[in-house]
Amino acid sequence: MTTESTDVRPLPRTDMVDAARSVLQSDGQDLPILPEVSVQLLKLTADVDCDPKDIVDLFKRDQSLTGHLLKTANSVRYNSGHTVTSIHQAVARLGLL
Repeated sequence: MTTESTDVRPLPRTDMVDAARSVLQSDGQDLPILPEVSVQLLKLTADVDCDPKDIVDLFKRDQSLTGHLLKTANSVRYNSGHTVTSIHQAVARLGLL
């Protein structure tokens, strides 16, 4: 049995950034949301006395959920002429802070 070696070279940083941008900007590429994070988010937002910091911290644990949050906060429905670029801004725009 022979073992084939593959020459795997990391992409240059600029190529990685461009690849990530193209995935995020395409409509058909959604990352799965972690189920436990979704459940925790539902519990937090159901509590009228929840701490907004806990919501922000929860979003920091799931990149997919964060992507959905930013996409929603920058959608036509919620956009106020300024692009949201952080979790804090998105949570504030959507009325959770």
